[in-house]
Amino acid sequence: MIGPGAESRFIDLLKAGIDENFVRPIAPSKLLGFLRDRILHGSHPTAIDGHILAYAGIELSTNRHSVKRFGVSIHLGPIEFRLLQLLMENREQACTRAQLIEAAWRERRFVDAKTVNVHIGRLRKALSVANCADVIRTVRSSG
Repeated sequence: MIGPGAESRFIDLLKAGIDENFVRPIAPSKLLGFLRDRILHGSHPTAIDGHILAYAGIELSTNRHSVKRFGVSIHLGPIEFRLLQLLMENREQACTRAQLIEAAWRERRFVDAKTVNVHIGRLRKALSVANCADVIRTVRSSG
């Protein structure tokens, strides 16, 4: 919990991996709802109802084909959406360029390496938030 007037700490908490916080005074119903969800879905769910992936303030709904970052809707094209879905399903792992191409371009056509770079750049730009570290990391020689 953070005190009133300390809302600016919200971004720092998200960077540290805290995915939920409350500003005091808190409504008991909000706290109880949060605790109920944690009990039902485990201590740190990544798939909330089997159709929503959540990580680093990003919520991706596979059913609605929608993305939010810190509650703000983000419009992504189909290729960027599929890239983000793959990255979120395999978070904390390096995805190879071949995996990225297979996930994003399902038509199995030839895709140049530079094309992948362009779409990852667009995805980074769409997900960028002031004073937040980039959530997509490039691992040289791996993915």
